[in-house]
Amino acid sequence: MRKQGLIGLVWAMSSLAFATDELSWLKGQIRQHSKDAPTLVQSYADASASYTYDQALAAITFTSAGEIETAKKLLAGLARLQDSEGSWAFAYSLDGSLREGRKPLGAMAWATLAFVRYQQQTKDARFQATWHKGLEFLEAMLVPLPDNPMARGIRFAPSDAPNTNWDETQTAALEHAVDAMAAFNAAHKLDGNPRWKTHAEALKHFVLHLWDEDRKHFWSGLNLVTGKINRSEFYLDNQSWTLLALEKSDEQKFKAAMRAACALQVRGEKGIGFKERRSPASKADFVWSEGTAGAALALEALAQDCDHASTKDYLSQLETMTEAGGVRYADRPGIEDFSYSPSVAGTAWTWFLRRRLNPFKT
Repeated sequence: MRKQGLIGLVWAMSSLAFATDELSWLKGQIRQHSKDAPTLVQSYADASASYTYDQALAAITFTSAGEIETAKKLLAGLARLQDSEGSWAFAYSLDGSLREGRKPLGAMAWATLAFVRYQQQTKDARFQATWHKGLEFLEAMLVPLPDNPMARGIRFAPSDAPNTNWDETQTAALEHAVDAMAAFNAAHKLDGNPRWKTHAEALKHFVLHLWDEDRKHFWSGLNLVTGKINRSEFYLDNQSWTLLALEKSDEQKFKAAMRAACALQVRGEKGIGFKERRSPASKADFVWSEGTAGAALALEALAQDCDHASTKDYLSQLETMTEAGGVRYADRPGIEDFSYSPSVAGTAWTWFLRRRLNPFKT
C-alpha cells in the first residue's frame, strides 16, 4: 500500500511537470509580427499560421490557468480580427493577414466562448461587445429543421466553399452545434439573457435529433433543406464533445455513444489513444492527440472505460508524443490532414485532460 502511494505521488509530480511544460510551450508559440500586428498563437511548430480555433483554445487555457495577462493579449488579438458583421475567418497568417477566408461556424463559436469565459473568470468586461457581436452572428445562422420544430441547426458556414461537393449553407454539423450551444449557454450564465438560453436549447434538440437509437451513437450532421441525416460518417468528437457539452443530461445515451467510440481506440507507442475516422486519415491506425484527450475526458466524466484503459494510460501515450512541451497532433508522420508537428490543439487538450478541466463547462 505504501509503495502504491509512493508510485502515485511520483506520477502526480511528473504530471505536474508535464503540465508546466505544456503551458510554457503554448506561451512560446505566441507571436507578434510587429508592434502594430495582433498577438496571435502559432498553431503548429512547423507552420506559420494561426487558426481561430487554436487562438480560442489557447486563450481558454491561459484564462483557466490564471495567466490572465497572456489570455488578455490573445483575446485582444482575436478581437482585432473580428470583422464588422461579427465573424472570424478560419485562419490568419502571423502578421494578421488573411490565410484561409472560409468561415466554418464551429471556430467562431469557440472564439466567442473564449471571450465569455474570460469575462466570467475575471469580471473584466472589456471584450463584451466582441462576444455579443459574435453571438449575434451565430444567432443569424440558426435554421429550423423541416421535421423537428423544437430544433435549430446552425449553418456550416455563411457561404458555400467552391472546393466541396456539398453546399455548406445548407448543411448543419453536430460538432458546430455543440460549439455554439456551449457559447450560448456560457453567455446566458454570464448575463442571464433568456435569448441565449432559447438558442442553446434549440441547438440541444438538434444534437439529440442526430442520435441513432439502433446504432447507439450520434451522426455528424444533416441537410437543412431536406432534413436528411448524413449516416455515412461516424466521428469521434461527435460522441465525446456532445457528452462534454451536455454532461450528464442523458447519461445512458452518452455511455452508449462512448462505447461506440471505443471502436476508434488504438494502441500507441507506450499507451493507448484514439484515431479519427475522417477520410482519408481513417486508412491508418494512428493516435490523434486532440481527439484522445477529449475522449479520455468524456470517459472519465462517465466513470467509463474502453477495454480497461485509464486516464493514466492515455496521458502516458500523449507524453510520448511530446516535443519540448508541445504535443504532436499525430503520433507518426505521413497522416494526411494530421500533422506530426507539436500543435496548440493537441497541447491544450492534453493540458485540459491533465487538469480534468472541461473547456465546454469551465
